[in-house]
Amino acid sequence: MPADLEHPWLGLESYQAETRAYFFGRDQEVAELHLRLRSHPLLVLYGRSGLGKTSILNAGLIPRLVAEQQVPVLHRFDYNNERLGPAEQLMLFLFSSHEDEDAWNFANAAARADQWSKQLRDNLSFFDLPADSASWFWLRVHSRTERPAVTHLILDQFEEVFTRGSERKGLVEEIRDRVVMLLHGGVPPAIASLIAKEDTFLDYFDPDSQPVRVILSLRDDYVYALNRWRQHLPALGENNFELRPLRGLAAFDAIFKPGELRCHYRGEVSAANRSETGLPPIVSE
Repeated sequence: MPADLEHPWLGLESYQAETRAYFFGRDQEVAELHLRLRSHPLLVLYGRSGLGKTSILNAGLIPRLVAEQQVPVLHRFDYNNERLGPAEQLMLFLFSSHEDEDAWNFANAAARADQWSKQLRDNLSFFDLPADSASWFWLRVHSRTERPAVTHLILDQFEEVFTRGSERKGLVEEIRDRVVMLLHGGVPPAIASLIAKEDTFLDYFDPDSQPVRVILSLRDDYVYALNRWRQHLPALGENNFELRPLRGLAAFDAIFKPGELRCHYRGEVSAANRSETGLPPIVSE
């Protein structure tokens, strides 16, 4: 059941941007997450299952970033996609705008990526571009001609990389290497060879760029698995934030403030007077 003034509590459901007006009690945490992102390209958000990591991202951090004209997107890898594995999905997440959510899907995004790849081969036909997927991820991420469509990439339920991802040989390492390319200047061997022998190659690509900020959200009992990546990604551990249970006044606000919205409303809920948050106009005291 969607949230409304008569049913303002979502129970076990996660809050979304559309229901953010019912989301209370996490203002301090949202402010700290926002501040941490300003000073570091990687943020690890962790906590026990059910504490509201997805909610604080969707209903707290993302609206705040959008208000600053940033373009954050939250994704969860689809391990059931037979055509596109998580590593391929990662590139689509970066270069696919979600301005029209209803029209977005992996097939459309993949078609646009294929078109970009063909155009790059045509434009840079004087280079012997490698064919492996890791190299093409690097080429796309560090291209000087097209920046990613997003500013903040949020990967939710990232612990699934170590559970479902471990069922496929080499997948965990593949995802790790993609994250390293995004944040720590990782260069695939085939690209390193091109850089060494082609003097003009870096006229078209910037290996030092950090095109997006990355937020990894996962359960606390899988932080140890993520920390195994430190040898490849030294930034791990520098900007971790633990989401803890609500206490005191914050817990009170989370429970009672959604109900207070009804007390401050005069009139009836209708399609004509709903705002973009899913709430009708609220009349303050």
